[in-house]
Amino acid sequence: MDIKISVCIITRNEEKLLPACLKSVQPCSDEIVIVDTGSQDGTVELAEKFGCKVIQIEWNDDFSFARNKGLDEAKYPYILIIDADERILNPELVKTTLKKSKAETGGWLIKIVSEARRTDGGVDTYVSSLLRLFRNKPGIRFNGIIHEQVLEQLLSSGYRLENTPVELVHLGYGFSPGEMKKKQERNLALLNKAIENKKGDAYMIYQRAKTYLALKNLEKAEDDIKLCLDTVNPNSAVKPQALNFGAVIAFQSEKYELAIERAKESLKIVPNQAFANYILGDTYSQKGNFPDALDAYERMDDISKTGDVTALIVGDYNLPPEQLHFRKGKCLIGLKQFDVALKEFEKGYKLNPNDVGCIVGLANVAFQWKKFDEAESLLERAIILEPAREDIKNYMNQVNDAIQKINGFEKKKSNDILFGQQDKIKPFLTLSMIVKNEEEQLPGCLDSVSGIADEIVIVDTGSTDKTRDIARHYNAKIFDYVWSDDFAAARNEALKHSTGHWILYLDADERLDKRTSMLVKPLLESSADDTGGFICTIESDHSQLDGSKEHHRGGYPRIFRNYGFPGIFFQGRVHEQITPSIFALGKS
Repeated sequence: MDIKISVCIITRNEEKLLPACLKSVQPCSDEIVIVDTGSQDGTVELAEKFGCKVIQIEWNDDFSFARNKGLDEAKYPYILIIDADERILNPELVKTTLKKSKAETGGWLIKIVSEARRTDGGVDTYVSSLLRLFRNKPGIRFNGIIHEQVLEQLLSSGYRLENTPVELVHLGYGFSPGEMKKKQERNLALLNKAIENKKGDAYMIYQRAKTYLALKNLEKAEDDIKLCLDTVNPNSAVKPQALNFGAVIAFQSEKYELAIERAKESLKIVPNQAFANYILGDTYSQKGNFPDALDAYERMDDISKTGDVTALIVGDYNLPPEQLHFRKGKCLIGLKQFDVALKEFEKGYKLNPNDVGCIVGLANVAFQWKKFDEAESLLERAIILEPAREDIKNYMNQVNDAIQKINGFEKKKSNDILFGQQDKIKPFLTLSMIVKNEEEQLPGCLDSVSGIADEIVIVDTGSTDKTRDIARHYNAKIFDYVWSDDFAAARNEALKHSTGHWILYLDADERLDKRTSMLVKPLLESSADDTGGFICTIESDHSQLDGSKEHHRGGYPRIFRNYGFPGIFFQGRVHEQITPSIFALGKS
């Protein structure tokens, strides 16, 4: 069966984000229809270069109108909806999924992964499933000037829904707090207009309550949730969603009994959902009712293993498994079941070694068992990952006090003092290298970093020439490593021994340019806290078959902040990369 798909996108001034979006859908698209609502940058020209069909319209404060313009122009049997700030992660599964689907299926749910920066510098990951893939039928059109939907029209046409393994990443919540506020205020204006046009629209009132929640206006959010629950059809899919977010609003307003009441009522409507159990778990935990909190988290765990399409349709919540293990472990700490808590934290840590909650949980267990040095080491790692967390710094002070009492001497109490004193002796910039038989090239490389690198770490993978002698001459720290056909593994071995605040990695046949070497340290010293690395320009001459040479220039992140291995690490047996690790820490 030949599957043909029309990808539909609406845009406005998206020249920066659009190229990666288009590349991600090219493997599964037979045409790309773009409805542009008034771009003043290069969006339209860029889309045309990609071969997209571009329709230009004037923006009229109506997302459904724009979406439906795209559907009207789409000529293939299936529609895939995506925005410029989204990317399909596994496009090869889209058509495979459609080929295996049942005849009565008209819509397919796609997993959407979003990341949002917290005020403490950490990153929250949200996972939801949305109807983004559906049959191209004249009776299936979007409804609503904002938070537009095709679900009701699809179901009323007699079609069913299926869940899919297709995943999409959404970048739209990674903006600064100011940009996010501006976006929410735009949404609020449109929602006010929609509610004015159609009074008593429970879905739009519910969406406005969520917008007020995002704007931290809990009083107005609560007013809208009450209004929604008073007007919503009892059989509507909106009701359990409104109850869940009403429970979140109540929780944030410290009305814990109301939060529990709303979450339980939502569970009566959709029993196999994780979201309401998540709210119950966090609320009971906040109240110190750890047995009931643990039960709620256990139910979440069971639901995540089965999956319920009904729950996904109404908008379920997918908590990353490592965070679920952290919450269960936290409850077990409250119940003083430290051995069982340890197992939960270890499970979470194995899934994500950068999960600060699990790291602090492990430190908590170590502290309870009076393994203070182990607790201190774990907390140091947690502070590196999330340096703005005052609660972790305060916990570190408690651990230091305990160590002081045991050792009988004054332990540094302030984290500022603790880390400030270490900073005086800790190298600022480490040159990190892997080498093998580089006696000809190595001196030139090390000369180029003279006065720049405070520490030189060299991992030797089996040199039989004078490489090691040359490295010793430059006071390098040399470590032996058995080559395993894995460049990332060798690079990571060097990271384990690199102690500088920043790391520069070079190969022996590379040199730091004299004209710019003096700029390196001032650049790093003035860098923002959320900057995890710097892209460097690498210039090289490439010999051609006819004997001529071509001069190539490329950008690679060769300098990065040392968050400590395995907090930061290389990936890839060949053409190894540090960038994914930097992004995983929420750094830029």
